[in-house]
Amino acid sequence: MKLKKMLLTLTAAAVLAVSIPFAAMAVNGGEIALPAGDETVFVPGSIPAETGAVESMTPALHAGLLTLLHLGDDALTSEQGRWETVYNMLSLYGQLDERADSGDGLLTVPAETVLDFSVALPGGPVDLNTLPEELADRMTYLADQDSFRVVCGDDNLAEIRLDRSSVERDKLVLSGSLVYSVDDSVLTGFRAVLRPADNLFGYQIEALTLA
Repeated sequence: MKLKKMLLTLTAAAVLAVSIPFAAMAVNGGEIALPAGDETVFVPGSIPAETGAVESMTPALHAGLLTLLHLGDDALTSEQGRWETVYNMLSLYGQLDERADSGDGLLTVPAETVLDFSVALPGGPVDLNTLPEELADRMTYLADQDSFRVVCGDDNLAEIRLDRSSVERDKLVLSGSLVYSVDDSVLTGFRAVLRPADNLFGYQIEALTLA
């Protein structure tokens, strides 16, 4: 258990500092199924209407799980945790947004993009004036451009794998795991409850818990 906890801590910390261009979605049963080996590439700002919740919500779920591993089970209810999740989303997927400008390991996105990404989180969009000091070394606001600069990397260390999905009271319930792609070990399981929403992703996280 001590070794597993250490692996979780080290891997979560490493993934927080890198960028993952896509997350493979593997579904073994349930109501939503993707072809074996299919890689879902999420492109913010250009999601076709038929794209399912599994594909479109991957960035928010992936980023939220990293935040929970790093800050604890209640992190998504705090302003710091929500901002950390936004940072994770931008670091992992922001370079795919057509509004982003990337180079030299840095990503610059307009404030509009930050709001668009954060609408998928519990509580809705973040307050752009509340960027926590804890993120100062990884994310800064550029007042003259009304943009945010994010420190990113380019490795692929983890992926989300879905086991099953169901619809309960008009909400989508997903369960699966976050897997360390280097050795295929499971970092954590999760359960997510998503509610339909009129936003970029089509859904909003109502609840996300580690399992």
